[in-house]
Amino acid sequence: MQLFNGAGELLSAWEWEYGRVRALGWTPAVELVCVLESGRVMLWSLRGARVADFALGEHIDNQGVLQCEIFSEGFVVLTSAFRLFALLSFAQRTIVPLADPRLASPPTAMAVLERKSAAAAAASTASGADPLEGAPLPRCPDVLLATASRTILVVDERDAHDQLLASGPFLRLAPSPNGQFIAAFAASGALLVIASDFSRHISELSTNSPRPPRQL
Repeated sequence: MQLFNGAGELLSAWEWEYGRVRALGWTPAVELVCVLESGRVMLWSLRGARVADFALGEHIDNQGVLQCEIFSEGFVVLTSAFRLFALLSFAQRTIVPLADPRLASPPTAMAVLERKSAAAAAASTASGADPLEGAPLPRCPDVLLATASRTILVVDERDAHDQLLASGPFLRLAPSPNGQFIAAFAASGALLVIASDFSRHISELSTNSPRPPRQL
């Protein structure tokens, strides 16, 4: 494992002998998050010191992690049995099962749409209090799953909502930072921008390439 700064300078490096990594990201405290295929989660400092090491629970351990998407406060995993679980807070480590998306095959793309209250975030910042002391759990995010049937499912704690699209299958999904829009790259090479409530089609660009971008 190697960590670099924005100028390309090596900050730290250490031997990796913990298994396959499904996702890398950062906690609000700037600790490196490593979510492993086995369901194990490890947090590391910028200098390569292990900060935390924990499992996600029996169900995830038994099924294994197929995909993982990290968001500002936690992450969502999709298991090999096509079930979704969300870690809502790196500090409190509460695991929430989401609704069964009833998938017959792996999704073609996956993304997390945060449902953060702007008012709550502003109040927390203005208070100056320690965010870990008595802080309420963040809201459970919506999970976007693009399927082979050309549509997108929006999954929350209660249900999986089919958006009844026909312009997929989508190979990459990327919500905007404010959560109001979703960029979607289709297998046809079209790059679409749609409202995150799927009420409006904002724009569409033909890239003339069936190969998806590495990042969107």
